Amino acid sequence: MLTFWVRSSYSDSRMSLHRLELSKLTVIPSIAAQTIPVKVILKVSNADPHLKERLDAWGKVDMYPVFNWPEPVGICARVDDDDIISANYANEIELIDGGGEAGWDCLTMVTGSILIDGILRKMNHNKSMFLATRNQSPFAYKHGEPEKWGVVHRLTHETPQWVWVRHGQNKSPELKGYSAGKSIHIADHFPHIDFSKLIMLCKHLDSAGQDVFCRDVQDAK
Repeated sequence: MLTFWVRSSYSDSRMSLHRLELSKLTVIPSIAAQTIPVKVILKVSNADPHLKERLDAWGKVDMYPVFNWPEPVGICARVDDDDIISANYANEIELIDGGGEAGWDCLTMVTGSILIDGILRKMNHNKSMFLATRNQSPFAYKHGEPEKWGVVHRLTHETPQWVWVRHGQNKSPELKGYSAGKSIHIADHFPHIDFSKLIMLCKHLDSAGQDVFCRDVQDAK
C-alpha cells in the first residue's frame, strides 16, 4: 500500500493555525478522496499548540502521527500539508509501479497547476515537487535533485494531477512566469476541493502577510 509522507510540524501558534486551515481545504480532502486505500505518515511536533486540532482534522483518513520519520518501506509519496492532488494520484503511481517490478527509484508527477491570485493555471514542473520513492525517504533531498535517489521516471498527463497553492508572502523566484500560464476552468478539475473557500482563505493569508516558508520546526534529513 502506498504511504503519503506529510510534514506538518510547527511550534509557532499563528503558523500552525494557518497551515491547519489550509490542510483542511487541500491535502486532507485530497487524500480522503483517493480511489485506492492509502496510509498517511504525518510528521508533527509535540510543541505544536494546535496539535490536538491537527490530529482531529486528519481523523477521516488512515493516519499515523510521528515525531520522527520512520524507516521508509515500499512506495512513499511526498505531499506538503498545503498541496492538492487528484483523486487518482495514488492509483496512477501504483499502476506505473507494476507490482514493484518497474525499474525506477524516484517517480515525479510533472503535469500540474498553480492556484495564484484566485486563478488555476496549468504548469509542468520537472523539479520533483511532487514525487514518490521506493524504500527511501521522499524528504531525503531538496526539490530539483531527483537524480540523487537513483533511476528517475517522469510521469506526464493531459490533465493536471496536482495544485501548488500560492498563499501568503511567497517570494519564490519560481513564481515568475507562472502567472502567464494557461488558465483552466476550476470546476473541471479536483471536484473534492472547495475552491471558493480556499481562494477566500488564500486572500486572507495574503493580506495577513503570512510567510509560507517559515517552518520553525525543521526536519533532519
